[in-house]
Amino acid sequence: MQNIEHLRDAILAHAYTTQQCRHVVEVLQTFLELYLFSQAPHTPAKKRLEVFFERHAPDQYATDVLKALDEEFYQSFTAQNAYETLERLGKAFDELPSIVLYVPIAFPVAHTKDIGMWLRKNTQQRMLVKMIVEPDIAAGGAIVKDGVYYDFSFRYFLRAREAELLATIHEHAYAS
Repeated sequence: MQNIEHLRDAILAHAYTTQQCRHVVEVLQTFLELYLFSQAPHTPAKKRLEVFFERHAPDQYATDVLKALDEEFYQSFTAQNAYETLERLGKAFDELPSIVLYVPIAFPVAHTKDIGMWLRKNTQQRMLVKMIVEPDIAAGGAIVKDGVYYDFSFRYFLRAREAELLATIHEHAYAS
């Protein structure tokens, strides 16, 4: 059996946000329940995955992640340890450092991946992004890192230069 960190890292290679990790673990649990407690438990996981995808049709993201995991990953789970291992795996994700991003809209998976890859390259290799959609952030975003909130939204820059903007408006409004 592989250790939890190895299983966690296998998923982290394809998941960048806390939401993605939780989703993958949920779909993985559904698959393992069918795989480990079925009438043909000795069939390789990769073959059972195809049946699972046909019958349960998880979203494309979860399908892609589960397909990317190797047979050795799936062999780490048995009927005796599956629930405990999944619980430990969930806790391993919870223990990772994270950066919270407040964004104005939900991003497609490809953009989330790009953001996650950039953050891992430039901050910490093993970290998660927690994305929170906050429409009031319009035209920018905000970041929480190590408990400190950094506002890069249009609203922040507008407020920072509010006096100057109002002076310009008054100057031009009364000039004509």
